Parts: sequence; structure tokens; C-alpha cells
Amino acid sequence: MEDATFGLRADSLFLWSGACLLDQRDKKVLRANPFLISAPEVVVECRGRGSILAEIQTSGGMKVIGLTGFFKLRLPDKETFTELRPGELRFVKPYARGFGDLVHLNLETLISTAALIHEFPRDVSLDTELAKVTLEQIPLVTKRYRARVGDSRTPETFELKPLPAILRNTRENTP
Repeated sequence: MEDATFGLRADSLFLWSGACLLDQRDKKVLRANPFLISAPEVVVECRGRGSILAEIQTSGGMKVIGLTGFFKLRLPDKETFTELRPGELRFVKPYARGFGDLVHLNLETLISTAALIHEFPRDVSLDTELAKVTLEQIPLVTKRYRARVGDSRTPETFELKPLPAILRNTRENTP
């Protein structure tokens, strides 16, 4: 949990604010009831095995990012599922407006910068799986954008924030 306000039960998590990393890689979860993640204005049913990041948005919705494994996400009042794989981001829109468009993220950048991954103790096997999915994604990334997906301030939009240019200090250009 990162700067999170939450309530927890065996089969559900209610996030009022902040973000969390859900590590659900045990084989037993495939036979268990779905795990529910709730935000102020949404509830998402998570079925599958792997790990995800979830973050509450200003709009009352949620940002969900697949890290490892495979999940099926469903809104409780809907019959259809949305799939979530490593490196994929889905916004869960508030007020039963469904899921936002699929956004693909660079796992190498995400994993190397995410505080929820680096600032808390975790199982070594998670590190191994994160390294594996990162290596698997590298040849699939054909185009990169220097931007980061920000907050969702309204139910239908989200911010795309450009990253600052990298200044490289080399011997050739230093006096």
C-alpha cells in the first residue's frame, strides 16, 4: 500500500485513496471466489492468477495495471469480462460507465520506477516473475513515447504527461 486509506477482508479490499499491489500468484486462487477491489465509485471483480497494481483516481474510478499472470476483470452488474495481461492498463470508470480503452505500458520503466514494487519487502519469486515478463515484453515494444499515464480527473478522460528530456553529460560536450 502506498499512501493508502483502505479496509480489508479475506476476499476484498476497499481503497478510499492511494494505491496497492495485489500479489495473487498462489495456485489456490484459481479455485477461489473472485477478489473484489473497490474504490469510492467502482467495484471490480478480479479473477485470475498474477499480480496487479491498482490506484484510486480523482474521478472516483480506478487505474488497474497488470504486472504478472492473467486476470479477467468484471464489473459486478455486467456479464462480460475484460482481460488484463502484463503491461496492460485499464481505467475503471466511475458510476458504472465500464472500462476505458486499453493502454500498453513499458514494463521495464514501470517496474524500475514504481514505489510499490521497490519500497516494500516482497517475495523473491515476484522479482523473478517481474524480470521474466519484462524480458518477454522488450521485443514486442516497437514504438516508445516519453510520457506517463497520469490521473483520471473525469470519468471519460485521463492525463498523458510528457516526461522531461534526458540530459546526458558526456566527455565530448563538457568543457
